[in-house]
Amino acid sequence: MSVNKLVMKGNYMKLQFRQINFLKPQNIKNTKTTNPIKYQYNLSSDTISFSGKSLVQQVKDLEKDAFLSDGLREYILSYIDDKNNLIDLHKEYYASLLNCKTLDEAKELYPEFRDVVDLKDVDLSSISFYAPKQIAKGQIEGLNKENASLVFLKKYIGELIPLNNIGNEDYFHLNNSTIKKILKFLNISMNDDYESLITKNRKSEAAKARWQDKEFREKTLKSLNSPETKAKLSEAAKARWQDEEFREKTINSMNSPEIKARQSEAAKARWQDGEMRLRQSEAIKARWQDKEFREKTLKSLNSPETKAKHATNSSEKRIKVIQENIKIIATKLAFNQSPETQQIYQETLETDSRFKDIISKTKLGLTYNKIRYVNMCLEEMSQKYPEEIQKVKEIQSQILSDWGFYDEDTNFEKLVEQAQKLDPDNKNNRK
Repeated sequence: MSVNKLVMKGNYMKLQFRQINFLKPQNIKNTKTTNPIKYQYNLSSDTISFSGKSLVQQVKDLEKDAFLSDGLREYILSYIDDKNNLIDLHKEYYASLLNCKTLDEAKELYPEFRDVVDLKDVDLSSISFYAPKQIAKGQIEGLNKENASLVFLKKYIGELIPLNNIGNEDYFHLNNSTIKKILKFLNISMNDDYESLITKNRKSEAAKARWQDKEFREKTLKSLNSPETKAKLSEAAKARWQDEEFREKTINSMNSPEIKARQSEAAKARWQDGEMRLRQSEAIKARWQDKEFREKTLKSLNSPETKAKHATNSSEKRIKVIQENIKIIATKLAFNQSPETQQIYQETLETDSRFKDIISKTKLGLTYNKIRYVNMCLEEMSQKYPEEIQKVKEIQSQILSDWGFYDEDTNFEKLVEQAQKLDPDNKNNRK
């Protein structure tokens, strides 16, 4: 494989992300209905993503029929990674198309083009679309009835030339509307999802190239670090976070097993790069040498407001964690009330090693993230066994009520101690 691609890593594109993600507070009129496009720089793939996933992952997630052929799909999925992008691989696969002399030769080489219409075989007297008639009469320089179908196939599929080039020199100065109609007339097309990723890949490469301009980079960094920009970003983020649906969706997404697994693998891979670790260390040391930054940071950390806020958040979170621990212990007890639910519980332990590792503890001092994972597993069980899990929930609710869990003056420290003694997975309770 010989793919030449400009790759950018580290803080440069991280700052690009902050710039692209800029939202003006005045544009957020209704936080429940406004859904601005999310841009993200994914360090594991060196690619700007427009949906929270890297472009590499989005390509892998495409439906099978989104690709022009099984051969193209197999080729791209075999080689696409951090250094081989979608556009380069697509062009490599269709490189031989550019050498074809006739449409028949192209169809023989690439069967996916078997339904492309050859303009020379069309009776133009019965159609109202004027552009093909212009081509047939030789009124468009560079095109004729014999070569038109192959020329458009090479440009649109083989070279991936976008339709929105200024002046459309590559498409004989025809306007976009006419080009699209011609492509449709000749039955030349790409799947919308696939073409969308091609466009995103093109924008990503353009952004990387733009970032090489020193003047543009310095101007952008200066703008991003201005007090005005930071204030706008802060207000926009706060306004967006008020949307309960958005907040819950974001938290659930961030804590999904799939995303956590990808993040973990990406972090491990990055940490193997000794040069990257050294750069990060040097950057932190250099930042800390700035006296103004150091004093401002220390002052903020030691302010009464910060300490009070941390104390409040810590206390509230601790109570919430205790409550959730108690609920999980009650749920485990509820699973033991019937052979059917016991079997469901054991199956989950056997098939999900992380669930087993988290929930089968001598003492259930689970952290908030682990509690969230357990609750996600319980929700998946509920979807698979709705009737059985509904009974478990009812029994759990009764157990909590018997314990006095819903009393306002409940001493949760004593309650969690009591619950742990009854925990069916507590080894100290086993005979």
